[in-house]
Amino acid sequence: MTIIIKPVYASQSASHTLDNFAYVNEYMRQFVAITSLPPNQSYEDTEILAATGVPRRFDPFGPDDLGALCVSVTAKHAADTDTVWNIEAKYKTQSASPGDQKENPLERPTKWRYSSVRGTRTVDKDRDGKPFLNTAGGMFRDAPEIIYSTSRYTVTRNQLGFRAEVADTVSNTVNITPWFGKSPGTVLCEGIQGDEQYEGEYHFWTVTFVFHWDRYGWRPTEVLNMGRRQLLVANGDEDEPTSASGVYDGTFVKLAEDGTALGPQDEPWYEKFNLYDEEHFEKLVI
Repeated sequence: MTIIIKPVYASQSASHTLDNFAYVNEYMRQFVAITSLPPNQSYEDTEILAATGVPRRFDPFGPDDLGALCVSVTAKHAADTDTVWNIEAKYKTQSASPGDQKENPLERPTKWRYSSVRGTRTVDKDRDGKPFLNTAGGMFRDAPEIIYSTSRYTVTRNQLGFRAEVADTVSNTVNITPWFGKSPGTVLCEGIQGDEQYEGEYHFWTVTFVFHWDRYGWRPTEVLNMGRRQLLVANGDEDEPTSASGVYDGTFVKLAEDGTALGPQDEPWYEKFNLYDEEHFEKLVI
């Protein structure tokens, strides 16, 4: 199963509107998607638009006009075939009055809002990776906490329909591929909300996407490997209390990857845990 994207041509036009004191450059690029699937199967348009080589909304037109951004991308079956798709990407740059609004809600631009979420986070190592351990190699009584903020991106747009199954699949997952310049695993989709709207003769959905970006990533989570029990034999089943007295007294020691105790001066081991599923955010076609 493959999708091959081939460019067809690029056309461009420019106009100058004195009435609104706006200079508008408009461009269009066309592509052909050639697919291969077993008989009686077909791709969804969202899968075609998510393929590598298809422009994304807000991508710049190119070095000749970095101010012209992609405003829409559509994919339609070519005539009399289920394996070939025609893709059209439109670019536009315009400086117009903020009060201007398209009558057709589907022609209004996507809105982005940036904010931050502030909270606290318990940490077990500092910014340089140095673990928070006392001079004897043990844990402090109280785990350090820091003030920590993540960036929140709220994206709102109007669209013809709403696919709840896509929202259910992508919500509470992290990006598996780079997304809007953010590294894989650093963007968490908090949720997707769809509101059915009626405006005059238009029936549409206003869809809101909420994302959180964490520069350190959302997966995997590292936890300092310490415990009250240790293995006597590497990767074995026998264990004993870490206290020299042979009873639990709350003492923690550093543990190696194989479960045996580390010495006070040995480098600590961090266990990694994956907390979030990964998804291709390209299927959202934002």
